[in-house]
Amino acid sequence: FSFSFMARTETLSTLAFKERTEKRFWAEAGVERGILELFYRKANLNKSLPDEQTPWKADGTPYPGQVGEGNFIVRIMDESGKLDVNTAPEGMLRALIGSLVGEETDGDALVDCILDWRDKDDLHRLKGAESDYYQSLPHPYKAKNADFETLEELLMVKGMSRELLFGDKNKKGLAEFLTVHNRANRI
Repeated sequence: FSFSFMARTETLSTLAFKERTEKRFWAEAGVERGILELFYRKANLNKSLPDEQTPWKADGTPYPGQVGEGNFIVRIMDESGKLDVNTAPEGMLRALIGSLVGEETDGDALVDCILDWRDKDDLHRLKGAESDYYQSLPHPYKAKNADFETLEELLMVKGMSRELLFGDKNKKGLAEFLTVHNRANRI
């Protein structure tokens, strides 16, 4: 029984590893195809191209592709047109968040919490939250007090929700307007 259980566990583990590896390579193929299309577009900027060779646009249009039995979808987005959450001035964050959140969400409190998360100190803003708040949660953690590394890290900030960050079918989320890759503090 023990041998059978171990053999089954090893088989399932190997299968999961194989599937994970395949998916990773399909994703990498999509990234490499996107890079190829960007260089192709730049190299053929002034030349006319047949329809089947029309270069991809960096406007978020989804482009499907296939490698072997696997499929991928690539969307190329220009991050320089987005506001960097790490360097954005308080006023710009307030204007952006205020325009996206409804009256059911306190935009000023969310901005204060974002600013408290990225600042280097443990001092609270008027409606902000620091480590003492996050330590009181059922699954405690500390405020980072450093720059955001990914936009998903915003989900750890008090007042942020998945719907607000990523949007839904009817409304765009903050992720459409924010980035962590643009070090300019203006759009």
